[in-house]
Amino acid sequence: MQKARCDIRIIVALFVTTVIFVGMKASVLWGQQIVAPRIYSEASIVMENGVKKSQFLNVKFKQNILPLAAGIRKASLTDFAPSFFNLKSYFLGLERRYGSVVFHKKIPSAVWGDVWRRNRRTGQWAQTSDMSQLFIMQFTQMAPIDSLVAELEKFNEVEYAYQPIQVMPLVDPNDPCYNTITQL
Repeated sequence: MQKARCDIRIIVALFVTTVIFVGMKASVLWGQQIVAPRIYSEASIVMENGVKKSQFLNVKFKQNILPLAAGIRKASLTDFAPSFFNLKSYFLGLERRYGSVVFHKKIPSAVWGDVWRRNRRTGQWAQTSDMSQLFIMQFTQMAPIDSLVAELEKFNEVEYAYQPIQVMPLVDPNDPCYNTITQL
């Protein structure tokens, strides 16, 4: 039994070594260089006493909670539709704990109910998701994002909520313009 465990460990070690070697070889062949792990994020996320905190959180509502016209980018709790009192009172509680809450529309041109798009290839009309209620919530203070996501997803009016997106590239492209891209 112990010999079998030892054999498995050797096989796993050989596999990991092979994957690393092949990855390094492939990156050299493709003209890319391996970099130390870097994390790119929509917003800063910090760990405080084992709790993930950020000033930003993404949320998508199922209903027309924040009825904004096309081109309007920001909203506050005063812009909430009056029929969503429970959700508004929840956000008022968040404001007392983490400072004012501002909602930034992720797709400013989106309008509630505008879900039909023409397919560029076929020319046929197709129904898409309503993206007018997709927002980035911004707090003035750091807030515990994992617990807020769990709380928000309990509301029937919330389709989903998630933390700021983070990515970690394994290699830098050999594109000379790679590092000249500016943020939006």
